[in-house]
Amino acid sequence: PYNLMASGQGSSGSQLFVCAGGYSTLSAMTYSTDGITWSNASGSASTLFGQSVTTITAYCSAVAYGKNSDGSRLWLAGGNGDAANVAYSTTGIIWTRLPVGYIYTASPVYAISYGINSLGIGMWVALNSTYISYTSTPLIGGWGGYNSSYALITLAYGKNGSGIPLWLASGNGAIMFFSSDGINWSGYS
Repeated sequence: PYNLMASGQGSSGSQLFVCAGGYSTLSAMTYSTDGITWSNASGSASTLFGQSVTTITAYCSAVAYGKNSDGSRLWLAGGNGDAANVAYSTTGIIWTRLPVGYIYTASPVYAISYGINSLGIGMWVALNSTYISYTSTPLIGGWGGYNSSYALITLAYGKNGSGIPLWLASGNGAIMFFSSDGINWSGYS
């Protein structure tokens, strides 16, 4: 149910695939330029997300490619740990964690997506437990949040049949939430 793979551009502008899914002392992410040969990205899940207590197993559960607010390439990864729940990279290979609670809540991040909203603004959207977190400035902070009151674990971005941008979020139960701007959300079952 997690967003485990994304494609985008590496530091040279060439195609890059990044796969999330590492936990504990394993590499948090792997990368490939051809989809066949894979290498470990920098940082284990414990290093990126933190695991100083034995009750939390650090893991990486989501990765997405998009643009930073200045238009530069940006990768975001989500997971769980006692030090962070989001990490970022400009290359897809070398990763840096953002402090725990940097996005709207400190709970684990299950999915991350980037898209251009109905106002033409690049938006990052993340799912963490019952919260849908969103921002157009992911490295500056200022993430907003919407409490759906439902456990959400899957997220997708695209355009509907009329060409209108649309994020869809779903999870346990027969409920789905949607938004055309990444900020205002409505649910239906």
